[in-house]
Amino acid sequence: MKKLLHVGCLLGLILVTVLSGCGGGGGKSTPPTPIVYAAGYYHNGGEIPFYWTSNDAETVTLSTTSGGAIYSIAYGNGQIYYGGYSKGGPCFWTGNTLTSLGTDGEVTSMVYANGNLYSGGYYYDGDGDLHACYWIGANNIPNALVEDSGRLYTIVFGNGAVYGGGYYYHDSGLNLPCYCKGNAPPVTLSTQEGYVYSSSFADGKVYLGGFYGSTPCYWTVDNTDNVEFFDLSPNSGQVKSIICANGTVYCGGYYDNDDGKDIPCYWTGANNVPTRLPIPEGTTEARVESITYANGTVYCGGYYSDGSKYYPCYWVGGASNPVSLFPDGVNGGSVKAILVK
Repeated sequence: MKKLLHVGCLLGLILVTVLSGCGGGGGKSTPPTPIVYAAGYYHNGGEIPFYWTSNDAETVTLSTTSGGAIYSIAYGNGQIYYGGYSKGGPCFWTGNTLTSLGTDGEVTSMVYANGNLYSGGYYYDGDGDLHACYWIGANNIPNALVEDSGRLYTIVFGNGAVYGGGYYYHDSGLNLPCYCKGNAPPVTLSTQEGYVYSSSFADGKVYLGGFYGSTPCYWTVDNTDNVEFFDLSPNSGQVKSIICANGTVYCGGYYDNDDGKDIPCYWTGANNVPTRLPIPEGTTEARVESITYANGTVYCGGYYSDGSKYYPCYWVGGASNPVSLFPDGVNGGSVKAILVK
């Protein structure tokens, strides 16, 4: 039975900047005040999609009943788009307005390019088969990606083509990390089990973040389809989100310490020494699941947990404790996408 790539995470991640007016005296302009957009889900008997902006510090719930999540944020044509699912169907929101793209599936990665919104994800057909695909704008007719058994977690547009990343199920019984270009067959990136979770495009290259075995890593693919590999071990862990900005690659994720505890972090370039992010005392688990870069600063979204509650949050740089979007905690949840404008 055919199965196709499922878009899980995502995270496409985009930077946004708000201009402020000129200051008084001497015609000096005041620096722009960045606005942080964070989105994801929390648990309340089921998954509930939410977004949060730093200019009003208010959490906005996009569904009042269980069954929804946001996995990606995109910016284009003056609009903020939130991609995910609602009540079992793939969709995106423009502000609080829902656009449905089907009845059974998810949007888990988005990118705005060439005047179009590309929403990557998957849907189930009438036979229950999983199909990786992408939608353009509000057109609910999906464009199929490669037909193979596996899942797709991320989508990006570059070099005139749509790229998808994830894994496919190999005859050996392993899930092998891969990418596909358009509807061409998947290109295997490792002979060990692993996933591609996130992608970015810059300077003619596609950047793919993920892991193989227990090794956090990323790959690059140029316009001649040449692949390069970058190992971010020695620590075990995973790259959950990647962005290339100003010629530098930033990979957000986590590594495991000697006690097997997940430590939130990000890597800069090919340096395999991660920047560990601070967490509150008593934290038992924390991960970065989204990353972006703006105005010389790295922003990371994710969560931390004290063992009884989860705290969807984000970090600004690497020096301060995370900003919790639910100060009282929730039964589960995470910031799956972050954008700064």
